[in-house]
Amino acid sequence: MRCFVVLLSLMISLLPATSALADEDQRAREIRTTFLFHIANYTIFPSQEQENPHLTFCFLESAPYLYEQEFAKVGVRQLNGMPTQAFRLNSIEDAEARHCDVLLVDKSEESEQVYAALEALNRKLVTVGVTRRFTNQGGLVSLVEQQSKINVFIDRKQYRKSPLKFSSLLLRHAKFL
Repeated sequence: MRCFVVLLSLMISLLPATSALADEDQRAREIRTTFLFHIANYTIFPSQEQENPHLTFCFLESAPYLYEQEFAKVGVRQLNGMPTQAFRLNSIEDAEARHCDVLLVDKSEESEQVYAALEALNRKLVTVGVTRRFTNQGGLVSLVEQQSKINVFIDRKQYRKSPLKFSSLLLRHAKFL
């Protein structure tokens, strides 16, 4: 019985820590989602020159699709005079078919298949990850949480190859790898 009481006390003491971690994850998602809008706002897309009628945000993530839900909560319907739309992707191959302008790849979806597709995608859209590994493996931008802050990392090599151009306001806050 005494062992049970000790175990129950330990479990109860861990609940606030688990809740705090979930709150931190939620806050990081909120900030990253806001950054997606800023990235799109401060990017010149080649597709905008081709009369693309929408600014399209795409999400490659596993259920329960938390980034997509956060995006819907923000509710930005227009950006730079263009209507916005969002799509959940089933695979990296869907990005071109959906005419994505900004693609967020959650860490749960990072894979060799995704990494292999990044260089070609970076010529058409902004690929955004949530880990440093994402940019190390060919992603264009990573929004990485470090010491309770979200840092923007840009792969210099991929950025130079890409026809996408970021404004100086975005570049000023980024760290180049």
